[in-house]
Amino acid sequence: MNHSISLSILMAPKHRQPAAMPAAEENPAAAGRVLVVDDDAGSRSLLAEWLSAYGHQVTTAADGPEALLAVERESRCASG
Repeated sequence: MNHSISLSILMAPKHRQPAAMPAAEENPAAAGRVLVVDDDAGSRSLLAEWLSAYGHQVTTAADGPEALLAVERESRCASG
């Protein structure tokens, strides 16, 4: 069974400069932990790179089972 999820990213028109997002150092609440799950390695890498550039801690997984393992690892690390 295949499922598909669509992600839309709104981009500023070419003639306007986008508003700068606050860096994680300036606004710690703006940063977060993100798990990117995508079976396409290029998409996964691009999104992870983009989120990291904005201060997020990114973990990637290629599929559901790999994502569950990543969540399990994070839970063990967080609990000590």
